[in-house]
Amino acid sequence: SKMFVCRVALGNFVQGNPDLRRPPPIANTGKLYDSVTGKLCGHDMYCIFDNRQCYPEWVIEYDESEQHPPHTSPFINTNQITPPTHTNAFLIPHQQQQQQQQQQ
Repeated sequence: SKMFVCRVALGNFVQGNPDLRRPPPIANTGKLYDSVTGKLCGHDMYCIFDNRQCYPEWVIEYDESEQHPPHTSPFINTNQITPPTHTNAFLIPHQQQQQQQQQQ
């Protein structure tokens, strides 16, 4: 399985709701907010509406079949160069992965 780790420019944000299809307007400016925020299962969540605000920096490849001991976290610390020993995941810069795929 693969997952992207992205840098995202949030800009000006406001509380959102699930019915939004575009960002709400900023009062008295004629401009729209750049993103919205909210909570999902007790965690902060941000939503952008323009893909240009997102840069896929890393691709994480991992094996979902591996079981994690109950005292460890399945999350990966992206500051680490080498992966934790309890997972088969590793990080590849997204641009490097694209280059590797083009060479194949």
